[in-house]
Amino acid sequence: MPRYLISFDDGAMDHIPPEDLPAAGEAARQVARDARAEGAWIFGGGLLRQ
Repeated sequence: MPRYLISFDDGAMDHIPPEDLPAAGEAARQVARDARAEGAWIFGGGLLRQ
């Protein structure tokens, strides 16, 4: 079974203007919903950069 890790640090979304954050968040949630619908295991957790 293939395994993938998508990772980015706590500043990776800083370039997105505040007014665009709701749409970016919804797009990310849709990707996760689609992946789960295909049987993927999704884990989301927050880690702060050191």
